[in-house]
Amino acid sequence: MAQATADAVKKQGMDTVRLLGTRFTMSDGFYTERMGSQGVQTITPTAAEQDEIHRIIFDELCLNRIRPESARYFYDVIGRLKKEGAQGVILGCTEICLLVNETDSPLPVFDSTAIHAFAAVDAALAE
Repeated sequence: MAQATADAVKKQGMDTVRLLGTRFTMSDGFYTERMGSQGVQTITPTAAEQDEIHRIIFDELCLNRIRPESARYFYDVIGRLKKEGAQGVILGCTEICLLVNETDSPLPVFDSTAIHAFAAVDAALAE
């Protein structure tokens, strides 16, 4: 999964992105280590931001609660990450795209759900 995301990031000429997802996704190293091995630095938000992102995912998005203030929170975090040098942001959780989209984001968005779906189709058609 991370390989397809790394390929998408590198195709855009980027080498530094931020990762948003569940607390586990942001902290377990799956993305950061695999992306790093492909030459893409992947940095996560602060611990407090990770807690709030995790809460929004499970307490709202997983329950189909779409709140404008939660979308604003995500965009504020993305905006801060942009100021810190991020070139793009990985949406590393299937629900985040309910709040964040390419049009409104201050950074280019890499929706891991869409990236992996397209990679799976490509792999299936190649056989």
